[in-house]
Amino acid sequence: MRITDLLDRRSVSLTAAPGSKSEALDMAVDLMVRSEKISDRDAYRAQVYLREEESTTGIGEGIAIPHGKCDAVKKPGLAAMVIKDGVEFESLDDEPVTLLFLIAAPNT
Repeated sequence: MRITDLLDRRSVSLTAAPGSKSEALDMAVDLMVRSEKISDRDAYRAQVYLREEESTTGIGEGIAIPHGKCDAVKKPGLAAMVIKDGVEFESLDDEPVTLLFLIAAPNT
């Protein structure tokens, strides 16, 4: 599988400006929904938040890679957001996130 199979231009934002971690996650989920790879926004969103409760997906150096795996995912997908001013994300290095990649995986 190539990255072009996962990333749809409808699921990319180069000008995101979330005010919080939860707003960033919601914006990313909405981007993923636009790619038409998600059949149930709320079910997928719940999985993303459940995963985030386990531990932060803010891996450091301004990058976060949240993800969710559930039956609401019709096809694997990737959403990307550039956050110019950064957003607090409880990252491992305590730095704000400026680049977020959201991964969607089917429950298979």
